[in-house]
Amino acid sequence: MRLPRRVPWASVGELEQVCGWIYNDRHDVDAHRAALARLAAWRAVTALPHALESAAALLTVIVQDEATAVGSLALRHAYAAALIRLVNGLVDPLQSGVYARSIAAIAAQIGLPAWLVELRHAATHEDLPSLELLRDGANQSMRWLLDNYFLPAITPAPPADAGPALRPLAPTLRQYRTASKTVARDASLRIHQRPVLANSLRDVERWLAEAAVAAAARDWSTDPAARTRWALDQLCDALLDPGALVPLAKKKRTHEGDAFAPPSLSVAVWRDLLAHVQTLHPSFYAVAALRCTQRISASSNEDPSYDACLARWAAWFVASAADGQADDDDDVKADVVASLLAGLGPTSDRQNPAAAELLRVICDSDPELATVPAMLQKEDNDATTGSLEWTADQAAVMEERLAALLADESSPASSPTEDADMLPPEEEQEPSPAPGWRRANPARWHPAPIGVYVAAC
Repeated sequence: MRLPRRVPWASVGELEQVCGWIYNDRHDVDAHRAALARLAAWRAVTALPHALESAAALLTVIVQDEATAVGSLALRHAYAAALIRLVNGLVDPLQSGVYARSIAAIAAQIGLPAWLVELRHAATHEDLPSLELLRDGANQSMRWLLDNYFLPAITPAPPADAGPALRPLAPTLRQYRTASKTVARDASLRIHQRPVLANSLRDVERWLAEAAVAAAARDWSTDPAARTRWALDQLCDALLDPGALVPLAKKKRTHEGDAFAPPSLSVAVWRDLLAHVQTLHPSFYAVAALRCTQRISASSNEDPSYDACLARWAAWFVASAADGQADDDDDVKADVVASLLAGLGPTSDRQNPAAAELLRVICDSDPELATVPAMLQKEDNDATTGSLEWTADQAAVMEERLAALLADESSPASSPTEDADMLPPEEEQEPSPAPGWRRANPARWHPAPIGVYVAAC
């Protein structure tokens, strides 16, 4: 959800007026100057969005070009600077992650024409483009700002059900799983599989950066941390599908008599990828633990082996959440326990045994949470006891109690003597005056203005 933000215009009508001054007549210099004056006034109030800053920079150069008072070289430098700032300001905020992404890839994701990126590259690193080419670039940039900023801001479209589609992550995870499983079974092949594993790790990080951009397009939040959290949630969903962290073969998910831990082969296969993401995003293990917990709590128990394996992975994420950081580990445990308690209800041990077992394992490892399962069990027993079927004997007991209450109400009132004995003495019934106050003597009292000292009466 996008939080409220401060804008320089009092109403959308003012933004629409500025848009009209800029785009109604490309040869109306007076209207362009009025738009620049309004943008300058807005800039004095608050910071302008990058789109408006870029529009003002491009429009300033266009007005100078129309006035023909500036030399050709100065115009070329001015156009180039405005175009470079436009492209950099649109692309740089989306450049996140350890591995840098190309400007062309990010521009394609936001719909910026590729030739504007090439023009920006030429103006930055090569010979300065010609004035005609820069003019075409400025005109196309202004049209792009109209279609992608002004019109959506003036007439916002209804929220779409789905944002830009993310490329599937499953092929990358399958490629990593195949290579990592080969290494887990034969360590001598690690050198041969190292390029494949490294490429898969880079591809996962690149996918996370693209997911953060997609979160911005979906109006998820203006906070980069919230966008990263959304991207990590999507990664966790892909990892928790059967075939990734949870093996497809049900007999490989759990083993009788083993410790409460995920399959050793699965841990060996996925440990490097999970540790890599945790290194880049320190909140990943906590997010994954909560995501596992949410899936377990919402499970209909149709596949008990999947729920049991997922519970073991949740315990593994909790145990690995903050290696050497006890405070963070306690926070993760508390969040997971709170999520489990919110999902567990009466008779939870029978309806969701995986969640109940995960709760007991986590609470047993923390003395402060050791009493939580017992409290939940007591509520479970109370709920079970209270759900007995109604019998005729219970109705008869209630009838007897009602008759006794009605008999008490119809009994004669207590005698006046008893009532008198129960009343306090008369002197105790009189309210005692507040400390420092007493009744004045009417014979000595006389009125006086407020603030005038009067001797005690």
